[in-house]
Amino acid sequence: MQVDYVKVGLLFDPVTEKRRTVYSFIGTLSYSRHKYVEIVYSQDQKSFVESHVRMFKFFGGVPKTIVIDNLKSGVIKPDLYNPQLNRSYSDMAGHYNCFIDTARVATPKDKPKVERDVQTVREEFKVMLALNENLTITEANKKFRSTVQIAKHFNLIGGKLIAGDSTKLRAQNSKKNNFNKKEIKRHLAYIENKLEEYNNQLQEADNEQSNIFIRFSRFLKVNKKQTIRMAYTM
Repeated sequence: MQVDYVKVGLLFDPVTEKRRTVYSFIGTLSYSRHKYVEIVYSQDQKSFVESHVRMFKFFGGVPKTIVIDNLKSGVIKPDLYNPQLNRSYSDMAGHYNCFIDTARVATPKDKPKVERDVQTVREEFKVMLALNENLTITEANKKFRSTVQIAKHFNLIGGKLIAGDSTKLRAQNSKKNNFNKKEIKRHLAYIENKLEEYNNQLQEADNEQSNIFIRFSRFLKVNKKQTIRMAYTM
């Protein structure tokens, strides 16, 4: 998973009755590209950790590795091999048993997937604000969640948890890997034919082995009789 913060603009705060700068916390799963988006007022440690916890709850699980840049909310001292994390962020990672991998300083290509989502989220936010000038942070977050609900409604994502080993999996929808009912039926027929061929080969092998055993038994009987005759002759 790759995580990033991005400034998206201003939103009306009903508490202060003023417009405040808001940021978008984005977490992108590296292989499915499924993302979690949350609009927040602050990028401090408390907000950063709380956004992670809500993201884990949203996905229903915790990724093994999280790639972040060197923002102060998570990293005190950047280092390629031994970065020093903030205590609260380090404690969170330890609690959820996930590894924090920091990107190189000023190197956005170390987390390209979430960087692509940054522009998408900015554009979506602009559209929301254009449709509603008095958009609140609660309404914005509901709208970002609604895209996931629509995907679930049309069975584009299952929302089920699966267990797997460390194999890297990536969503694909190429013609070769796409299976409809007709394709599945064809593959099942192919498998049945192969199984029948295999069973026939086994039967032929058994018959051949049986014939060899019969011939060998006859050979032993003949030789046994000859051996007995030779013994009596001697």
